[in-house]
Amino acid sequence: MISGGLHTQNQLSPASFRGVVLLCFLISSVLLYGQVSLTVPKSAELTLRLGSSGDTDYQEAVVQQTLTITVPPGRPKKISVSVWSVFGEDSDISLTAEIGGAGTDGKKVIVSNGIPLQGIRLWNAITQGTYTRVLTWTANASYEATRAGEYSWEVVFTVADRD
Repeated sequence: MISGGLHTQNQLSPASFRGVVLLCFLISSVLLYGQVSLTVPKSAELTLRLGSSGDTDYQEAVVQQTLTITVPPGRPKKISVSVWSVFGEDSDISLTAEIGGAGTDGKKVIVSNGIPLQGIRLWNAITQGTYTRVLTWTANASYEATRAGEYSWEVVFTVADRD
C-alpha cells in the first residue's frame, strides 16, 4: 500500500510555486493471498514542472523502481492496485503504473483527472517463480487545472489468484 494524505498549498498563489507540483506516495501495506511474497518500494515521489513560460501542461514526470514477487507452486497469481486520496480530486492529474517485462498488462491509468481508481490489474497469470521487474510511475497534468502544491495518494497492491 502506498499511503499518505494530500496536502495542497492553497494559501500560496500559483505564481509563488509556478510550475511545481509534488506527487508523493508512501507504501504502507500489501495484501497477499496464499504463500506469495511481494516487495515494492516504500515510497515514490514525482515532481511536475512547467517548462517555458508559455507552456500550458506540466512536463511529464517519470520514476522507476523495483518490484519483486515470488509465487509458489499452484494457481497463477495477479497483481492489482487500488488508489485513494484524502484530497487531490480538484486537479486533472493523471498517474499511471506499469510493471515492465513480458506478460505484464502494460501501462495502466490509476489516477484519472485527479480521481483515484480501484482494482486496476497490472499483471495477470504470474506463474511459479521469483521475478524482479521495473515498476514505472508516470504523471502529468495541466497548469490551468492543477494548482501548485503537494498531492499524496494511498495505493494498495493486491496479489490474488489470476482472473
